[in-house]
Amino acid sequence: MKYFKENNQTEKTLIIVTGFSCNNNCLMCSIKPEGENTHDSSFDDIVNRLKGGIVDNFDRVEFTGGEPTIRKDFFKIIDSARRMGYRHVSMSTNGRMLSNNGFIEKVSEIGIDRITISLHASRAQIHNSLTRTPNSFEQIILGIKKLKSLPSLELYVSTVVTKLNIDNIVELGEFLLELGIKEWNLLDLIPDGRANKYYKNLAFSYNELYNVLLKLSDTAQNFAEMSFFDFPYCVIPRELLNKKNCRVINAASRINTAKQSGYNPKRIKKNDDGEFKDIFKSKIDICKKCEKKGLCAGVWDRYLDFFQENGLISLYKLNMTK
Repeated sequence: MKYFKENNQTEKTLIIVTGFSCNNNCLMCSIKPEGENTHDSSFDDIVNRLKGGIVDNFDRVEFTGGEPTIRKDFFKIIDSARRMGYRHVSMSTNGRMLSNNGFIEKVSEIGIDRITISLHASRAQIHNSLTRTPNSFEQIILGIKKLKSLPSLELYVSTVVTKLNIDNIVELGEFLLELGIKEWNLLDLIPDGRANKYYKNLAFSYNELYNVLLKLSDTAQNFAEMSFFDFPYCVIPRELLNKKNCRVINAASRINTAKQSGYNPKRIKKNDDGEFKDIFKSKIDICKKCEKKGLCAGVWDRYLDFFQENGLISLYKLNMTK
């Protein structure tokens, strides 16, 4: 979702959700509501959105879903973006199609310059239980190894943190480095779609997260870039916040770095007072004192339904006060 320049300024990306169809069945999917009938965008609709992006001076586009790679017109869409003049064309994927040799060859030929793969554990049993898709882990690992043969391609991995994989996060970081992955995104559990339905089975306490991230600090320094999406600043240890290669992508940076079309729940907006509001989050008392209050939208309402604020207050005092 983000492309950082050397001066740490961020170029804005047009994110196109191609539809809701997917060959995984992930428990923590925040896009598709369980059991709800949804449709995929037509080719013409996507082309029109691409044209609109050119008019709005976007030169970077990212395709996501659902799962964009299972579309029969996927490479036709990529070719259209290139022909329109987008300098950078990327995709987010669950990675399963990348195990196919023919697919990899087309990726190399068509000019995709960045791929973000969703990998949620270093062990097949954990990952496949989250995707509810047999062999998805094995296919992803095979795809990653194939992609490493394309030196011009930027390869990122994204991981949604849940109760089911939180104890594996440190091991996963070491596993990714062994695979040659140098850019890693950790994503908070967004309580929307399926993730909202199964929230009580997936939610973890931020106290537990803090301890895991603290253990991750030494491993984190070996990545070229490590980003934390949607976590409150106060739950991330200072040891990570102070690292030059670690970034927090929260309410402010989501608005400033990307425009999404095709599916946009309009989660985040900027209030008249200059602070940012997320429709799924609220600010508690400690947020008013936080040095990051202008950037962060607070804590998930669903999280506050399950856990006490006391732990958050302790983490705030530990991390956000001098």
